[in-house]
Amino acid sequence: FVAADVVRADRGVGAATLPFNGVAPLDLSLAAQPPTVTSVTPADGAVNVALASAVTIAFSKPIDVASVTAATVSLASGSSTIAATLALSATGTVLTVRPEAPMAPNARHTLTLAATVADLSGNRLGQPVAVTFDTLDTTPPPQPPAGSITASIPANGVTTVAASQGTGSPRDRVTIRNLTTKQQQVAIVNGDGSFSAQIAVALTHKLQVVIRDQAGNET
Repeated sequence: FVAADVVRADRGVGAATLPFNGVAPLDLSLAAQPPTVTSVTPADGAVNVALASAVTIAFSKPIDVASVTAATVSLASGSSTIAATLALSATGTVLTVRPEAPMAPNARHTLTLAATVADLSGNRLGQPVAVTFDTLDTTPPPQPPAGSITASIPANGVTTVAASQGTGSPRDRVTIRNLTTKQQQVAIVNGDGSFSAQIAVALTHKLQVVIRDQAGNET
């Protein structure tokens, strides 16, 4: 048997043998049910989080707005606390933490909820909750060393563009563009960072090599 306080959401569970067409005593006591965090967005361990993102925390039951303050909810990068606004939904079950300015790129951020965050009945989380995520990497790939990318003299209207070891990353996308004809060719980057590709070209044409990393930064 389960008993519940519909106001406080306290619950109690007990067992009894009920005789046919009879009555059996049942000793039940209600236990306080503390709130829990059911989800956080961005999730713990998330990467490439947009710099203007807000953090949302979902709770298992309505939270007392008086327990949600800058002292109990914080967003930080390293040792620096980030100024943010706190907004609790009308139902009291979703908290939004919105930074007042875009977060720093390529940085680790930590959201912390104190154990004193409580529900409407005063039941506390009981233990702190911390979620860590990394923001978007906006650093472009480094410029390749001079002379590491070469193009052969066109033969039969085709040139081979080649790059030496370490020019790129195996996770980069390399595109060779003929700026004169508007044609382009994707080069597969090898495990050592080298790559090569052929593209139609004439001696008077101008070529461009674009290296794009996973975060979309281009060199």
